[in-house]
Amino acid sequence: MFLLILLSNGVFAQTKIKNDSIKPYVEFLQNNQFPTAKDYILEKFKTYDIVILSERHHADMTQYEVILDVIRDEDFKGNVFTE
Repeated sequence: MFLLILLSNGVFAQTKIKNDSIKPYVEFLQNNQFPTAKDYILEKFKTYDIVILSERHHADMTQYEVILDVIRDEDFKGNVFTE
C-alpha cells in the first residue's frame, strides 16, 4: 500500500505547464527593458538584501538554468539557500 501511494504521488504530483502560462512574466521583462530573467534578478540584488526565487514546475529545467546563470555571474555577490 505504501509503495502504491509513493508511486502515485510521484506520477501525479506535477502536471505539465503550458508555455502561455508564463506569458505575463515574459511581457513584464520585455516592457521593463530587461533582456533576460537573469538581468532582472541581478538588478533586484542591487536593491534588496534578500531575493527569493520560487519554483514553478519541478520538471521545467529552465528555471534551474537561470538560477545557475545568476550564481555564476561575476556580479553576483550573495548567498544561496535551497530547500
